[in-house]
Amino acid sequence: MIPNTENHLIERGLNGKFKASFGKVEIFNLNDLYNQDKRAVFIVEGWADCLSFYECGFYSIALNSTSNKNLLIKQLTDKPTSNKLILALDSDDEGKRKSQELKEKLKVLGYETMNFDLKKYHDCNDFFKADRNDFINTAKEIENKMSILDIAKSISEGLARMATAGEVDGEVKDLRYVVEKDCSLNILTLSGL
Repeated sequence: MIPNTENHLIERGLNGKFKASFGKVEIFNLNDLYNQDKRAVFIVEGWADCLSFYECGFYSIALNSTSNKNLLIKQLTDKPTSNKLILALDSDDEGKRKSQELKEKLKVLGYETMNFDLKKYHDCNDFFKADRNDFINTAKEIENKMSILDIAKSISEGLARMATAGEVDGEVKDLRYVVEKDCSLNILTLSGL
């Protein structure tokens, strides 16, 4: 038996396989969603995946099952976060499908998310155990990607308050758009129109 949250236990066999869940399912490590460092938060399926990020110095929460994605949506509806959200659900068909569903629901709430590349691994814990250094480098790379609004804030808070959109290589984009490659970027403001 492994205590997962104050009100939830998970039973696992000696072979590491999940056996049963007891109590009220809650999001594991929820406080990380509101970290004061304003760093990205990795959203994973299970507690072991979450602890893999924690071990490497990253912020992470675990849904404790893809079927609990609505717990996260309710949490963010009731108490939004300003931190960047990175989806790192399992690479099986269910994980991919739930990741896309979660991405769409988060977009409705105003969050632009990114997906963590699990490469050839089933989940974050498998990746971490197989190649810790690559796991860390992959997490750092995606954590450091910035939205247009993040870039505006890095220049000045005043610019971020005035920004209405961004022009990326000549194409107008929402402030939540994540810049993933070198480009020409103009931050558009009402006074610049």
